[in-house]
Amino acid sequence: MRLSDADFRRLVAKPGVRGVRTGAGTGDANPATGRVSSGRAAPGRHGDGKAQQLLYFIVCAELVSRPHTCATRVETEYAVETVPGKRRGRYRLDVALPEYRIGLELDGFAFHARFQSAFLRHTLRQNAIVLEGWLLLRYTRGMLKHPERICADLMCAIELRQSQRRALDAA
Repeated sequence: MRLSDADFRRLVAKPGVRGVRTGAGTGDANPATGRVSSGRAAPGRHGDGKAQQLLYFIVCAELVSRPHTCATRVETEYAVETVPGKRRGRYRLDVALPEYRIGLELDGFAFHARFQSAFLRHTLRQNAIVLEGWLLLRYTRGMLKHPERICADLMCAIELRQSQRRALDAA
């Protein structure tokens, strides 16, 4: 499935909206979970709310379409706490599948790489999250035009996590 340019512009229509927050609020309900995404900024968060909402819906639609993943919990703005001894902090993932420790991040040049200090901070953040055992998949806004690629990456990541669990169970 590829989104037409017109559909993409309609779905990601307001680039000035920042962040995605789920829960009480106005907005579209996810048909899989019934959760509502308001499109408003979560405190202290940057990003394109409509694009993050679209990423969330792509993930949910893919998981619901497959019997072995339809009950998988999907969270937005999921908090990852790093433990003492490593780089300490509390970081938020745009979209997360906590059961599999898979995070999906939507990156924009303006926030993540425009300044060297932001690039460094984001690199340290990613390393801290990976050291907590998370697998991160990173996407740009333009990549949302090709949800089939995101879905293929997600299913590969889930299969990787499932095979890692089987290997641990067999040991």
